[in-house]
Amino acid sequence: MVENACPMRFLYLCFLLLCSKAIMAQQGYIFKKNPIPSHYFLVPTNFELDEKHRKSLFRNGELLLQQVYVEYPRGYYAGMGFVPTMFLGQGQFIPTWIMAGKRWKLHNPHHVIQLNVLLLDQPAGQEISMYNVNYGFGNEDKNLSFGYGFAIGLHEVENSVRGNWTVPALTVRGLVRISRHHWFVSENYLINTKEGICPFTLSGLRWMKPKLSVDLAMIYGLMPTKSLLEGRRPVLLPWLSFQMTFPKAFLSTTPPE
Repeated sequence: MVENACPMRFLYLCFLLLCSKAIMAQQGYIFKKNPIPSHYFLVPTNFELDEKHRKSLFRNGELLLQQVYVEYPRGYYAGMGFVPTMFLGQGQFIPTWIMAGKRWKLHNPHHVIQLNVLLLDQPAGQEISMYNVNYGFGNEDKNLSFGYGFAIGLHEVENSVRGNWTVPALTVRGLVRISRHHWFVSENYLINTKEGICPFTLSGLRWMKPKLSVDLAMIYGLMPTKSLLEGRRPVLLPWLSFQMTFPKAFLSTTPPE
């Protein structure tokens, strides 16, 4: 018993050391502040970009989704993006989107309410608008956000008659710092479609430097099928993206009226 006590005490001390280091890291005593806290994988977080690297961000997802994101005073932000289909041999139409939002800080600055709006233009007269409201809390290195959103789609049915559909969704998103340059990021969705509930998650690691971050994650979901006998079809896809900040906003930083 005495011989086994020393290894156990050593492991216990190592555990306490790791816990104390993690707590100190979360309080900012060891690691520098998160320089690009403004986004999860797909959507903005409740936190603004670091003032030193100011208010413009270029984002690329899966080497296809190109987006420019700009922050304005008083919590406003906006972005625009496109998919360069000309490189895929489908240059007849280029999907484009614009997005805008605002953050409202509550009495406690670590609690934020956020509103996002996105308008997506697609081929064949299809248009999609997405709306999302989030409540989040935490800090730049460890935060959690709960949201409700829905998408409204318009499409041409026959003879220019336009139909519409609505898809609501519940979201839970968060990130946590796990080392000096690494964060764990997760976005989770429950989407209510006509065929049934579609859950999926986008989770993985983010490597970050002061002006650049690289994401490597996996998308896993259960897609409903039209036939009840077939059940749900699992989907597993890799996710690769990066973000790069600019020293100055190349769009006007005049706040909206």
